[in-house]
Amino acid sequence: MQDTELRQQALFLESPRQVHRCAFDGPGRRLDIHITFAKGGRFPCPQCGQSDCPAYDSQERIRRHFCNRFFSGCCHELSSCA
Repeated sequence: MQDTELRQQALFLESPRQVHRCAFDGPGRRLDIHITFAKGGRFPCPQCGQSDCPAYDSQERIRRHFCNRFFSGCCHELSSCA
């Protein structure tokens, strides 16, 4: 199992979202996880609630997802604008 697959399972990501890559900075005490979605992915509409809408645009959102005494972490998610 690759580390991206492990992190995808740990974050409970479901298709079409997937972990694209991870970057660990030991001296900076930071873990960055980059999440994207498969081309042609379909999402629920945030406005009307329809469950199977195509993504027509996307934007990167960075969230401080987890931290502990020793490391901080951020998720960089390419989210859809369905």
